[in-house]
Amino acid sequence: MSTFLAFIAKRSQDAAKTFATDVETAQSVKRRSVDVIRVNAALGMAAFKRMDGSGSVFTEDANGNWLLIAGTCIPASAKLRDPAFLLASALDDPYKLARELDGFFALLVGEAGPNPKLHVITDPNGSFHVYSRVVDSGVFVSSSSLVLAATRPVSIDPVAAQEFIATGVIYEERSLYSGVRKLPPATVHEYTQDSHRAKNYWSPFESRTERESMLESADRLWEALTAAAKSVTGIASSPICDLTGGYDSRILNAACKHAGMAFTTTVSGGPSTPDVLISRKLAQVLDVPHSYTPPVAQEPHSIDEAVRLGDGELDATEYACVYEVHKRHTSGFDFSFNGSYGEVARGYWWELLDRDPSVIRPLDIDRVADARFVGLTSSSGLFLKDNRIDLRSHFSGVLRRTLESQIDRSLASQMDMAYIRIRMQRWQGRIASATDQVRPCLSPLGLRRVLDVVLSIPPAHRRRSRVVRHMLDRHAHRVANVPLEHGYPAVPFKIRNGHRFAPLLGYYASRVAARVLPRRAGLGSGVQTGLANDRPGDIVAIPIFDEAALAKFFSNENGSRGDFGAMCRLRTIEGVHQILSRSSID
Repeated sequence: MSTFLAFIAKRSQDAAKTFATDVETAQSVKRRSVDVIRVNAALGMAAFKRMDGSGSVFTEDANGNWLLIAGTCIPASAKLRDPAFLLASALDDPYKLARELDGFFALLVGEAGPNPKLHVITDPNGSFHVYSRVVDSGVFVSSSSLVLAATRPVSIDPVAAQEFIATGVIYEERSLYSGVRKLPPATVHEYTQDSHRAKNYWSPFESRTERESMLESADRLWEALTAAAKSVTGIASSPICDLTGGYDSRILNAACKHAGMAFTTTVSGGPSTPDVLISRKLAQVLDVPHSYTPPVAQEPHSIDEAVRLGDGELDATEYACVYEVHKRHTSGFDFSFNGSYGEVARGYWWELLDRDPSVIRPLDIDRVADARFVGLTSSSGLFLKDNRIDLRSHFSGVLRRTLESQIDRSLASQMDMAYIRIRMQRWQGRIASATDQVRPCLSPLGLRRVLDVVLSIPPAHRRRSRVVRHMLDRHAHRVANVPLEHGYPAVPFKIRNGHRFAPLLGYYASRVAARVLPRRAGLGSGVQTGLANDRPGDIVAIPIFDEAALAKFFSNENGSRGDFGAMCRLRTIEGVHQILSRSSID
């Protein structure tokens, strides 16, 4: 179970009067059957089955209290794997319980009695997306912003829409819908019939940098990775692990193999692409079964499903292919692991730091905003003047607000926070939240026990993937020796193996060329989509857009259409508008 809808009524309201209709709305939007439902005068809760038929972790006691877990929750102790004990612990002290949990999840507790409460615990990274919406009769909480948008009349948030069209991601607490807000990471929420309290229970950015050698860092990282792999071994009977030609998936698979997990590796793409060829070799080295999925084309039905799975907050054209791959695997595999967050150990985005990453000074926020968030072409001109924002100053503001607590810390710490809290939470987390509606999924490298270690490693060791290469060389040497997708091995550079790093010259030359050569906008070659055409379509009915600007954007005026990515995101918003219109509430 990945989709849920919960509601706590105000004292003068009765949740039972309208909640059945709200559940029907959720079913219509998500096209999923109900797995469990509980409702009384104060509280309502409904959970829906995944596409693969799997359900939810649910329990209730004799007093009418209940517990629901969406996603994958990994308790710190064996006794907390008992749902009844978990419920009792949550009722006793939800904050204390939260500190004992890890994973990709939302945990909900309905507390009955004369003073009913709804407790919500979000996962440490905020990856499993949970949203709230305050209405006249009470407060909704759901794993779907689209479901919350469909429960009552709503409008598209113009700021979120501009973020999405420009970058494919929505940031901070915004959703695509005005009044629907994302709950923050690592937070315990308590909703009563007349109040709301929230308390943070963990931050990865309080880790103290250790004084240690490179080899000590490598060994400590390997220990954390294998411990994380062991903690998820056994949660599925037939898991499948992504495996490509890069660093992150190979360290995940090497750790899973070392932990004794039985799993199958998988890759998708063209048969002669580096990822496909290298993953096959790595699977042979690891001695594990390997599954290959050829490229899949987007079909209109899969694009529509992608809009619903991503709540309109994922580019439906891009995610449709991801969805099709996962759907094909549901018949043979019951869980999916991937290597997301592995890049944090390699100092991702640190190429924007032009000095020692351990230096304590404010990050150049405008530079990061320009390099990582401001699109090649501005989408603001597609909006009515009163709705337009300056994307550069806006994204600089997003960064500044996110980094307020880190300005007295190292450049490395600030960049890590920008990457984890801004990029990974809202981009990777949104993808994972969509995929978990198809079948269970998890990124073990993003578990607390891993991030606590990664962020305490000296920055000099993490830069340019050095600690990862040393770790693989020491603990998974055969895996490290298989060349990466760019042709050089995942081992430390030494004089005696310097010749093996010759492909780096070509790799960096191509990166330089990509920066200096002009980029061409347009539909590209080989792209198959049912979304792009030369008419604005139903999106002109959304009152935040400039109809004339949309018509020009979608036309072939001056020989080229607008940016293809922005075009597909506009079509995604159009898909949302159509879904909400059919619900008669847009």
